[in-house]
Amino acid sequence: MRTLKLATSQSSISLLAHTPTIMSLRDLPKAGRLVKHNGTYEVRDLHMEDLTLSTTLLYEGKTTTGHSHAETEEIYAFIEGEGEIDLDCGTPYRVVSGDLVLIPKGIYHRVTNTGPGAMRFACVFQQYNGRDRPANVD
Repeated sequence: MRTLKLATSQSSISLLAHTPTIMSLRDLPKAGRLVKHNGTYEVRDLHMEDLTLSTTLLYEGKTTTGHSHAETEEIYAFIEGEGEIDLDCGTPYRVVSGDLVLIPKGIYHRVTNTGPGAMRFACVFQQYNGRDRPANVD
């Protein structure tokens, strides 16, 4: 049996393009490079060669900036808290910890935290113009 790299501390959590990595969902809050931090949320990105794993801590009562990707699909995994996800500017859908949302190309999406306390979710997407892998990522 082959052993994979097990990421267990902040210093060892980096996804390399050709290094399989196993990590716990408990490690996501401290994993990755901080790319956004303001009064709405904190966003951290882990980059592979073609994919990004992005985690968001969305503060109570806040809403993410809505967007769509013409050429990129995205998967949202809700880890903590509760809220709503608006898909294609329609009726929002309730989401809670444990829910997955698969978003096809071109579908507008944004998340609102409707619960008490912070909400945490992870997204996986193919890198795209404006959210590419930074040149100085290991």
